[in-house]
Amino acid sequence: MSSPFSWKTMLFLPQFAFAKSGKIPADCFIIDFQDAVPLQAKAAARQGFRKALAEKEFGTTPLVIRINEPGIPEEQKLDLDAVVGLQGITALMPTMTEHPEELDELHEKLLQREQKMGLTAGGIKLLPLIETPAAIMRADAIARSGGGRIIGLFLGHGDLFRLSGATPHAPTTLDFPRNAVLFAARAAGIAAFDTPYTKVSDIIGLEKETLDAKRHGFDGKACIHSSQIETVKRFMQPSPDELAWASRVEDVRKKGLLNTLARKLNQDETGNKARRQTDGMGIVDGQLIGPPHIKSAQRILSTSAQNRQDGSGKKGRVIRHLSDASMLPGAVISNPYEITITEGLLDLWLQSFYSHNPADTSRLYAEALKKCSGNAMPVPFMMMLYLCVSMSDTHGAIYHLGFRNGRQLRQIQTGDTLRQKITMLRVKNTEDGKRAVVSTLRELICLHSGEVVFRVEKLELYPAQAASFGGEELLPEISAKLPDDDAILRSALEGWEKLSSSRRKLAGFSMSTAAVEKGDILLHTFARPLGISTNLALSTRFLVTHPIHLDHHRFDQGDGLGVVVSGGLVISQILSSAARDISHILWEEILVANNVKTVSPNETIGAFSVIIDKADIPGSSGLEVLLVKTIGVKNINPAFGLHETDFPKEILQPVTGGGSKYEVLCRKYGLRSLEGNIAGEVLRRVVRVKET
Repeated sequence: MSSPFSWKTMLFLPQFAFAKSGKIPADCFIIDFQDAVPLQAKAAARQGFRKALAEKEFGTTPLVIRINEPGIPEEQKLDLDAVVGLQGITALMPTMTEHPEELDELHEKLLQREQKMGLTAGGIKLLPLIETPAAIMRADAIARSGGGRIIGLFLGHGDLFRLSGATPHAPTTLDFPRNAVLFAARAAGIAAFDTPYTKVSDIIGLEKETLDAKRHGFDGKACIHSSQIETVKRFMQPSPDELAWASRVEDVRKKGLLNTLARKLNQDETGNKARRQTDGMGIVDGQLIGPPHIKSAQRILSTSAQNRQDGSGKKGRVIRHLSDASMLPGAVISNPYEITITEGLLDLWLQSFYSHNPADTSRLYAEALKKCSGNAMPVPFMMMLYLCVSMSDTHGAIYHLGFRNGRQLRQIQTGDTLRQKITMLRVKNTEDGKRAVVSTLRELICLHSGEVVFRVEKLELYPAQAASFGGEELLPEISAKLPDDDAILRSALEGWEKLSSSRRKLAGFSMSTAAVEKGDILLHTFARPLGISTNLALSTRFLVTHPIHLDHHRFDQGDGLGVVVSGGLVISQILSSAARDISHILWEEILVANNVKTVSPNETIGAFSVIIDKADIPGSSGLEVLLVKTIGVKNINPAFGLHETDFPKEILQPVTGGGSKYEVLCRKYGLRSLEGNIAGEVLRRVVRVKET
């Protein structure tokens, strides 16, 4: 008998298909004497099966007979009379089982027949159908009953949902029954098989249901039509990614690269105890690999052994599009990308990030305050920043850390074509010698004029480099003082003074801003996720090519978790969350922005801000400059979730820092709602309209 663990596809084979069963590539046939056969036709069904078996129509394919339930004992007895003792039957499938005692009774009935017929005791195996709420709740006991005859458990959902009143829905109502059956089977050391997908013409649904079954750990899945076999078999097999991972783990194990722990313990590898094939621990491609992973890798490789190629073909190669340069002072990293700002690209940005600045959304005020010509619209500040740090293939980075000194130098608008220049500034290896913080100067150049229109420093985490250089990072001046030489600021102030009071009122300039004072903490009400589709659209249009931002097949663990929103987009989300309360901005610059925690596309980002400093602008009526720190939080709406929180001074200081610093403070002050949920911090200076 082939092992039930190798059955990927189990086909319910109807009587009319017996003659052509030799051409059907199922791993197992289920012959139904129960529900699919009307009461008056059961005798004919038994006779037809015996005839087909005698004529060897099923070949060598394992056969499982679904017998009638104990509720109609006379039919169950006739089933046993018809099949017990026949050669070629692998197992019987008891139905509507609700108590382990029912299988113990069936075991006794079979034992009596085996003794009477001179058969090996226990030779007739059982594969119970778990299809009632009672059976689900007793799955573990059922798996251990039956006198040792049970070779697996089979989940059925038809009667299960009829009896429970639930609607079949894999992510919710089917999840618990699947887990119950799977874990009961694994605890008993037997196989587990998933329920069939009954929408025969829905191949996409079948693929999804099969992947769900595989994720749960089932050995195989039932089919109700031969057209489902190929799909189920394909999706129940290890995927190419799983095979590649398993091969990589086994390769490094064989090379002795997982023996770090043994070496650190000074274990004598030539001692009396032989090394096991599953011993080892180490980091492989960023993942901690230990004995459980090694065993999983070996299982994956063993189950796919029969499908391996002989190696006589030609392998493909992957083209690497990395533009990383040598880590040398002043080195310029080659970058082949350029992009033209279209109305569609601007629309995509404004759809993704809320803006409350009439100068960005109204052509009337774009002309006056940002000197946009014709019908062209200006590019918002954060969109310029993101253009300045995307459009590159520097995949050597492990993690985006943040920005420093982000400033707009010239105005850009729809129709302009831009490219990016990347210059190496500094490298600082971490104290543990394993990582390096790499700072680069990013400059956005308008090809029409040749001018640098935006400039920012970008900080990234890399593997350790050969040497540090470039000195210590210098933080900008933390004050509300405005720069003296900023052409964009000067242009905005001049445009504001030329606006008449009536035109200001048209855009609501005199009524839409809320008064704030130094030291105020603002809990912003606006919170939203970026969304999977939006993240993909932004990453694609802004030429972000790192796979962790795009490849849901490899990284998505469900609901977008595992995929990482790029750091610049997270900072944009944080400022978008504050945009309704810190609004009507004429000019801004980012002093410091730190990414603290990774964010997935479907995670909601909210924010709260603290007003670090505030000042009037001499000679400019109705305007003020704010020094604002905004902290972004994941999956919290601060206006509702943090309104009772007392924020410690250490968190509200201008720059707290990324990573573990916030975690330490949250634990120190018992801020459980914030611990692990701070996504980033942004310190910026803004010039905006005062409340009047």
